[in-house]
Amino acid sequence: MPNFAGTWKMRSSENFDELLKALGVNAMLRKVAVAAASKPHVEIRQDGDQFYIKTSTTVRTTEINFKIGESFEEETVDGRKCRSLATWENENKIYCKQTLIEGDGPKTYWTRELANDELILTFGADDVVCTRIYGPKRYGHKTVFSRKEEGGKRAASSEPRHPCPVLWSSHVAGMGGSLVCWARHGLSSVMGKDCTDPARMKTKIKFHHSSSKEKSLLFKRKKRRKIRKGKSLLKKSSMKD
Repeated sequence: MPNFAGTWKMRSSENFDELLKALGVNAMLRKVAVAAASKPHVEIRQDGDQFYIKTSTTVRTTEINFKIGESFEEETVDGRKCRSLATWENENKIYCKQTLIEGDGPKTYWTRELANDELILTFGADDVVCTRIYGPKRYGHKTVFSRKEEGGKRAASSEPRHPCPVLWSSHVAGMGGSLVCWARHGLSSVMGKDCTDPARMKTKIKFHHSSSKEKSLLFKRKKRRKIRKGKSLLKKSSMKD
């Protein structure tokens, strides 16, 4: 069974404005909706056929709980209440048919599919299809890593997370103690999907957030650099005059 669990960030989007137009959304609201939904974040939790999906944008957050094969209530992209039924279209793809509870409108549906390291989400309204591609949300680009090298020495690194030959300390996923391959499974590690590939277990990296004191010192250093840069520019300007 595929594992959709994790935190996902949108990489690309096609035909979202056309989808809203097909749903009857006016031009002004479409413009606002397209801007607001340009950087959605999606959190998915999965336990077998049971799903929880939370989608967050700058102006709206939606949450749905459903089980494959059982009907549930949600909202269409344009906010109308509907009754939905999700089924497995194939081993890696969920197809969900939506039926409006009140009123008439185009036939709508959505699909979610796992392909390699991407989550492909489609919304359909009659013949119009919007495709949005998500990748795992990256953490750690401003985080300090402590890597244990040969001989027991530790080397500090500020590089982003390792592509995957790494085991991450499980406090990232709140599991307290055991090591999980967060790089491969994202937050789905809470579902017990640890990385067991021996080739991926050669390097162990300790993940820890910078303290508030370190952040304060960093802010002060940046402020001093800006002041020095301003004085230098002022001095050069006065010399030219």
